Amino acid sequence: MANLVMLESGQPLHIFDYDTLPAKKKIIVRQARQLEIINPLAGPTLALNSADIVVGLGGEIIDLAGIIGSRSTAITPTTKNILIECASFSAEAIKKTVKSLNISSTASRYFQRGTNVVLPLPLVLQRVIFLILETYGGNPKTGLMAPYKEARPRKIPLLTITPNFIKKKLGQIITEEVMLSIYRQLNFACQKKGNIYYISPPTQRRDITSSEDLLEELLRVYDYNKIVSSLPANFSKISFKAEEKTGQKKQQVRTYLANCGWQEIITYSLISREMKEEFTTTSDSYRLLLPKNDYHQYYRQTLIPSHLKTLKYNLSRGNKNLFFFEISSVYSQEKQEELLILSGVGGIINQSLHQLTSEVDFY
Repeated sequence: MANLVMLESGQPLHIFDYDTLPAKKKIIVRQARQLEIINPLAGPTLALNSADIVVGLGGEIIDLAGIIGSRSTAITPTTKNILIECASFSAEAIKKTVKSLNISSTASRYFQRGTNVVLPLPLVLQRVIFLILETYGGNPKTGLMAPYKEARPRKIPLLTITPNFIKKKLGQIITEEVMLSIYRQLNFACQKKGNIYYISPPTQRRDITSSEDLLEELLRVYDYNKIVSSLPANFSKISFKAEEKTGQKKQQVRTYLANCGWQEIITYSLISREMKEEFTTTSDSYRLLLPKNDYHQYYRQTLIPSHLKTLKYNLSRGNKNLFFFEISSVYSQEKQEELLILSGVGGIINQSLHQLTSEVDFY
């Protein structure tokens, strides 16, 4: 019955055989003592760590909190009186215990995902009591509902999203009617004030914490295939501050080019003799005394041959729409300098990732 209510509400419960519990003892939720032993309902005996949370009664452990109960207090066909545990435990603590003890249960998975925050605990407890009485009978008047510690209600975040934010991220507009319809399907509370939408996710959606999360949920239902693949129409020019270091400037250039659809590559600084003679007219190149092979003998004085070689390699393997850039050094006997090179072939905008097509030959 406890498992049924857990599936209904997302709140794990555990039921003990009350008559097997030591008399006149207090139930305490505490940290386990190092190497303290518990005999779980299923599986071998476990030696606990001091970071594990347990439910204790006297000196005995009756439950590994949020994961599995003790065999000594299990329900049997002869059980007459029961004790129902309906609690909320730390997801982080349960994750650590599950990992360290290599043990898992349905209850632990629910706690780890934070699904136990949908309904108030007293309401869940009333539900399981009702089902037990309806199915098995019993006398609830002799029972007692005793809160151990009141859980603090979770504060539901109030997030915002605007049409300008959506357009900036997607490059297109999603109508208000479609957006509100999707959020209502997801049980997100929506309210519009001016040009801003105030949205509160349901209590079980702890993963929704920002405007980006709201947009991701919107697109998940809207269908990613409806998003037009395009690059922003205009990019602002790069401007450097006098106090910025060279590394910061290079990173700005990399980010700018990547946003424009270019892909950064890194090529070898060493080239072959043939490539050197074809692209270099000077004779002041450095040559390795003991090159490992004929392809890497000379330090390059230009980045062009390396990029032509990379383009040829990709084109010969069926790759199209290639746009590369590289910030790297060239060498001569007089100096070493760092250059930027861009190389490309094909169309700057490739087909949408969500509408890929492939040609098949007899292979």
